[in-house]
Amino acid sequence: GGGAWSLKIEGGGGGGHLPVPLDGLLLGREDADGVVGMGGARVSGRHATAEPCAWGVLLTDVGSRWGTTCAEVPWGRAPLLLRAGDSAELGGQVVVTALEGGTP
Repeated sequence: GGGAWSLKIEGGGGGGHLPVPLDGLLLGREDADGVVGMGGARVSGRHATAEPCAWGVLLTDVGSRWGTTCAEVPWGRAPLLLRAGDSAELGGQVVVTALEGGTP
């Protein structure tokens, strides 16, 4: 089950809302083959994946240089469940927040 999810993006090269498709997203510094660009000098070229699940968005760092943090705690490479309204930071620079219901 579970409805559609999106990510609210703040910081880096701008902002906005990003729908999370069923097959997930690859988040990185700039738009490239298969990569959705977030901007931000401390966001890696391939930084993290975002996949929808019944409870929210699973954010997984894929070996970025500057890491992914949640509530200022370095998260490492374990999947991080972002429930509705939960946020994480990519490279300490770009904030992603899970929103239920896709793009507003």
